Amino acid sequence: MKSLGLRSYGRLICLLVLWVVILSPTSAADSPAPRLTPADVISVVERVADWQLAHPSAHPSTHWTEAAKDAGMMAPAGISGSSKYRDALNAMGEANDWTPTMQIL
Repeated sequence: MKSLGLRSYGRLICLLVLWVVILSPTSAADSPAPRLTPADVISVVERVADWQLAHPSAHPSTHWTEAAKDAGMMAPAGISGSSKYRDALNAMGEANDWTPTMQIL
């Protein structure tokens, strides 16, 4: 099985967010859902990333959950007009001396 790079994981997370937004249940009283635009999806992805940046994890930066967050942060870093997501990833890399270690337990 071919492993996915960080860029692929970021795209996967964007697709999952889009899938959840499109398939979220609506009540029968609702009118047909408005069509989503790429800007709508980018807005949701940025809101999630902003929340994550504002609420850092208590886990060590080398914990596997942080690796999953960082992979997800690649999505807005690649599609947002803001550099703050790429800057956050660069700061994480600098803080870890660019060491790709991962703590599982």
